[in-house]
Amino acid sequence: MLYTQDNSPLAPLFFHEEDHSVPSAISSAVMTLAHQLDARAIVAETASGQTARSLAAHRPNMPIIMVTDSERVANQLSLVYGGKSYVRPRSQSAAEKMTEWLHTHKLIKKDDLVVITNGKYPGEVGGTDTIRVRKI
Repeated sequence: MLYTQDNSPLAPLFFHEEDHSVPSAISSAVMTLAHQLDARAIVAETASGQTARSLAAHRPNMPIIMVTDSERVANQLSLVYGGKSYVRPRSQSAAEKMTEWLHTHKLIKKDDLVVITNGKYPGEVGGTDTIRVRKI
C-alpha cells in the first residue's frame, strides 16, 4: 500500500510491478481510469482474449464486456472473472456498436460512463493500444 505524506492511503494503483509490457500497462490504465470515473462497465475488444484476462486479473467491481469475433475465444472467456463475452463481427467500431447494443437492451443507461479498450487494427493479436471513455 502506498501512503501520502500525512500517512493517509493513496487510491489503489492497478499494476503489476514485475510486468512492464504494453498490455499490462494498458490494463492498469483502464482499471485506474474506470475506478476514478466510477464507470458502469469496461468494454474490451479482444482477438485472443488476453486483454480481457489481463483486465479480469485486477478483479474490477464493474462488469467487463468482452467483444471478440471468435466463438472459440468467447467460449474461453465465459470463465473469466467479472466478464461477459459476446461474438461480434470484426470492425473498427465493434466496441461502440457493443455499447449501443448494451444501451438498447437496458444494460447501461443514458449518462453512464464506459471505458473502452481496443486496438487500431481489429483482430490483431497483441494489438490493444487504445483507451477511450464514452458517455452513453
